[in-house]
Amino acid sequence: MTISTLAFSVGVIATQHSLRGNPCLGVYSTVPTTSRPLEAALGDDGTVVVLRRSADCTSHSVLIRRTGERPRSLSAPSLAMITAGLVAQGSATNVAGEIQKPSIENVVLDGSGDLYVTVADRFEGAYSGVRRGIFEYSSGSWKSRVVRFVRIGSDVVPTNATVGAATSRSVFVANADYGNVNETDLSRLGVDPAYRPPQAAIASGTTSRSLGTGYVLSARSAELGGYFASSTERSSPFARVWNDQRYHVVGRGIVFAVDTGGVAVGDNRRVADGIGSPTIWLREISQRLCEGTGTASGIRGREIVGRLNGEAFIVFDYRERPKCVRLTSLVPPGWSIGDAYSISGSGAILAIGSFRQGPTAWLLLTPRIHSH
Repeated sequence: MTISTLAFSVGVIATQHSLRGNPCLGVYSTVPTTSRPLEAALGDDGTVVVLRRSADCTSHSVLIRRTGERPRSLSAPSLAMITAGLVAQGSATNVAGEIQKPSIENVVLDGSGDLYVTVADRFEGAYSGVRRGIFEYSSGSWKSRVVRFVRIGSDVVPTNATVGAATSRSVFVANADYGNVNETDLSRLGVDPAYRPPQAAIASGTTSRSLGTGYVLSARSAELGGYFASSTERSSPFARVWNDQRYHVVGRGIVFAVDTGGVAVGDNRRVADGIGSPTIWLREISQRLCEGTGTASGIRGREIVGRLNGEAFIVFDYRERPKCVRLTSLVPPGWSIGDAYSISGSGAILAIGSFRQGPTAWLLLTPRIHSH
């Protein structure tokens, strides 16, 4: 009798020395302790992008691999374009030499495979911090994307914009802060009377619509997912799902991925930079997917991927009694899969791992049927 089981082949996209954080920004890096990656993304059409930076932060590029094509490297936007873009977006003034050492901070793909990046530039002086702006690569060239935010309970409009997620062509979600607190380091909540929570907006073409306060981390069609933390709750995050510009709180924690119908996954952490357990929210009902610590980072249809107790996992059907299966058990011997970040419509998984304890690499896991 022949039995068929699902397994995955492993394809190496690129080795990466820094999987978390932007060393070019030092203490101003915006990566949470536990989150989806900022340095790589998997599109619905199978396109994969990986951010590459030199150790001395003097050069940045993006490796892009589309289905059926050879990988190619895209140079970062020019210094002149970055300077003009940050001025147009309001995060810098038109002062000669103001932009010194910009770096690409994160990468996001929309449904058509177009690329968005956040460019960040650290500055020092009487005031220190990071200025940020959003750039899009489409039709073979880079362009600055200006997002207009509004005043919410303040006389100041946020300008420090980061791309959080993207949906269809030229439609993306931006998050902006006021430069007074790191997006994920919320330790000043409740003790800084001047703190203003970040604001999100959805941009389409040349128009923008405010989504109110909060931070968007994922998008699928009209559904958006993320979190919000208020000064009255100190650093405790509330998981949110937006639909048609309206949001509802689904529970404590952070939403890292959302699917059509408002099904959301993430973790139920109680502190923004803390840890929790992989969690799924079905409307406003939360359910722990597995026992242990970790995060659910991707969902597509019935399948969910993430990390549990330091290893990547997959749930094949969350509608049944969820079972978290170690991805290492489903790949060829010798491979160790440490984390799974997203899953495409074809079932391909963006992950990190190593072969026989070698260097950590970005991997694309492709499903295949194994008969025995």
